[in-house]
Amino acid sequence: MDSSTEKTCGTAHCPDGGKPCFSAFRTVRWLLSAVALTVYSIAYDWLVHGSLLLDFYGKTPAHLWRTPEEMGTLFPFCFVLPLILALVISTGYRKLHKKMMKQQQTGCGGVTRKSIGYGLWTGMLIGAVEAKSYLYMPIPGSVAAVWFAVETLKGIGTGLVLAAVYQSMKSKATSV
Repeated sequence: MDSSTEKTCGTAHCPDGGKPCFSAFRTVRWLLSAVALTVYSIAYDWLVHGSLLLDFYGKTPAHLWRTPEEMGTLFPFCFVLPLILALVISTGYRKLHKKMMKQQQTGCGGVTRKSIGYGLWTGMLIGAVEAKSYLYMPIPGSVAAVWFAVETLKGIGTGLVLAAVYQSMKSKATSV
């Protein structure tokens, strides 16, 4: 790396064609945010659906739910599907974060607030998809409403997790 690259990389673009200097760093940050979201999602779902709502689910017709044995065969999907969703959500946030950083440079801050807003909209979208199950599954409307609510709350947490990952790595970006 020559000295001209070292001087300009910390601010915007490298002299070699205008490609971002920290693309490897951004990729690592994106992957870390996806891993953090996956862990958060699995922990949240276990706490909410596997613990807090167990009695609520127990009051619904048993034929709606898989047996513990069936769930055991599907256990790998409990990790794969949240990872896929986390990669998609992290990709959207990566693009949003880029815009937020430009706005912050012009005095329009509020990264955490905007991250929570992103999470809220994401959670509401996923919650709506979950609640839509009411249309084609014989679940009580209360289950659909609870799914919408818990996914919306999970989305807010998602925004906070993303903000935390990006903020914790912000100082590292300027020191690279």
